[in-house]
Amino acid sequence: AQARGTFTFYFGPNHDLWECWGEEETGAAVISLPPLLPPATNTSSLAGWSEVGRTGVEFTQPLKLTLRPILASSTLDKAKSLSLLAGEYRLRLLFRYPDSTLPGQRILEVKVGDFPTDRVDRVSQESKVNHLVELVYPVTLKSAGAVDVTLTPVKGKAILCGVVLEPAE
Repeated sequence: AQARGTFTFYFGPNHDLWECWGEEETGAAVISLPPLLPPATNTSSLAGWSEVGRTGVEFTQPLKLTLRPILASSTLDKAKSLSLLAGEYRLRLLFRYPDSTLPGQRILEVKVGDFPTDRVDRVSQESKVNHLVELVYPVTLKSAGAVDVTLTPVKGKAILCGVVLEPAE
C-alpha cells in the first residue's frame, strides 16, 4: 500500500492484486477486526485471505460501489476510466460478523446490476462468529462497462472486508 486514496493496493496470497478502498472511497468508517478463525475446511475459497479479513468498512446506510478495472481509474476524471469487457464474471463479497451469533441480527440487501435484490441473513445460514463470510453472485456484462453493487443493511451493521470481481471459468 502507498497512501489513502487512489493507488493503494494489497497483494494477495495467490499473487493477485487488490485495490484498497477506505473511508475516502466508500464514505464508510474503516475498522480493524480481531484475527480470523481458521476456515472450516481446507477447500474453502477463503483460505489464505486472513489478511483481507483483518480490516473492513462498517456501514448502516446503503453503500454503493462501481467496479471497474483497477489501475484504470482516476479520482480526478472518472469519465476517462476504462471499462470491463463484456462477458461472464463472478462477484465475491467478503463480510465479517465478529459478534453476531443469532439469526436476524445482521440482515443485508444486495443489489448487483440489474439483478433482483437479494436479502441475506448469513448468521442464520452458515456463518460463525469471527469467520470471513463469502457471498457469490454471477454477473453478465452484455457490453463493456462497469458493475454497480448496492449493499443496504436492513438490520444491524454490515462489515465489508473485500470485493472480488473475476472472470467466470
